[in-house]
Amino acid sequence: MNNIINDTLTNKEINNYDILKTTNNVLEYLKKYRLLKYKCFDMPQLKISKDFKLIYVNDTNYLKDSYNNIDKYIDNKDEYLNINEKLFNISKILNEKELIYFSLCLINSTPEYKCYKEIGCSNRGIIRIKNSCIIKIALCLNLEVYK
Repeated sequence: MNNIINDTLTNKEINNYDILKTTNNVLEYLKKYRLLKYKCFDMPQLKISKDFKLIYVNDTNYLKDSYNNIDKYIDNKDEYLNINEKLFNISKILNEKELIYFSLCLINSTPEYKCYKEIGCSNRGIIRIKNSCIIKIALCLNLEVYK
């Protein structure tokens, strides 16, 4: 992989963005993803492997048989699959520490203290990793907000 992509962004690079608004945009996007995940539970799900990589798992065989909501279901399904694909591809450009943050905190909503323990850094050390991860995600999704 390209080292430029895998490097954690520097504080100087991070300072070009309004991190609070960018973070809010990313969290809103992921909130939408989680809601769709529950609506489309019969679709292949993104799961986190032991090395924090996102993988597709299809562990259900449920078929939707209600015709009342089929159009809405198809729209949700298409949007869910689109978001799934985007998140899967984004996970490939993050470095190892950012991937752990992305997988644990953003996808699984794990508290940050568990993440910085997993990474092996302090609670202050996680800040740059978190901000770099969020900005990379926002850039991929066109959700970034500049200062």
